[in-house]
Formats: sequence, C-alpha cells, structure tokens
Amino acid sequence: MFKREIKITQDFINYGLDLSYEVNANNTVDPMFWLRKSNYKIYDGEKLIEKGKYKSVYELKKSKKYIPLYKTDIVVEEKDFVEKFYPELEKDILDILKKYPKYNYDSAFYYIISKNSKREEHWCKYLKERLIADAVSWCEKYNLRYAIDNNLLSV
Repeated sequence: MFKREIKITQDFINYGLDLSYEVNANNTVDPMFWLRKSNYKIYDGEKLIEKGKYKSVYELKKSKKYIPLYKTDIVVEEKDFVEKFYPELEKDILDILKKYPKYNYDSAFYYIISKNSKREEHWCKYLKERLIADAVSWCEKYNLRYAIDNNLLSV
C-alpha cells in the first residue's frame, strides 16, 4: 500500500519559521499552520476557523484531522547563533535596541549581521540547518514518512 510522504523543501521549512513577534495580536491560532492528515497539505488555522470549518482552536485540535505544524522561533535561533558564533555582536545589537526603541531583536540582528557577507552567509546556512532539523524531528514525532529535497541540501 502506498504511504504518503512529507517532502521537506524550502517552501515546507518556511512554514515552520515562527515570526510570532510580527503577527498581529488578533491571531488566536497557535501554531498558525496545520497539516491535514488525509492529504498532507498545509492549511492556515485562522482560515479554517474563519471559513467555519471549526469554531475554535480547541475544536481544531480536538478534530484529529490536523496536526499542528512545527515552529522554529526565529529570535531564539538568532540569539543562539550570536551566543555560539559571534558573542561580540550582542553588545552592538543591544545598543541598537536602546537607541531605537521601535526596533526588535530580529531587526537589530539583521541590521548587524547583514553588514558582513560571510556572517550573513553563515547565518543563512545555520538557519536552514535548524529548520530542516526541526522539520525532521516533527515528522518523527508524528510518525510521518519524509524525504529531504536534494536541492535543500545543496549550497
């Protein structure tokens, strides 16, 4: 019997990138994205509720038709990256946050990291590896077959 398989691609890992610091306060569905078990397609939980398929997040979770998609918190990853590889940048990031109160950690991080192409390239590679690892862990947690797209592994 044919068994479905999750194809871990760039688009797929982007769904798991948690940018909740950006999401408007009215967002009530956490996580935002859900995998439907019957067709392995990803759906926006807010839209499922808006369309009347479910009345609430509780009802969505209870349905057992959907699996909450994994989330990788971008700010946690940025802080870990700085701590592991460039601890000297932490002061610069904190200085930006003090000087520009409207900035958040993510915007200050990108401002600093993008000033050096090697650091920026290192960050992109690091983040992609984290997203892939989190996607694989999520598949294993829910006993979902998966394959990692070869294009994702190159570069």
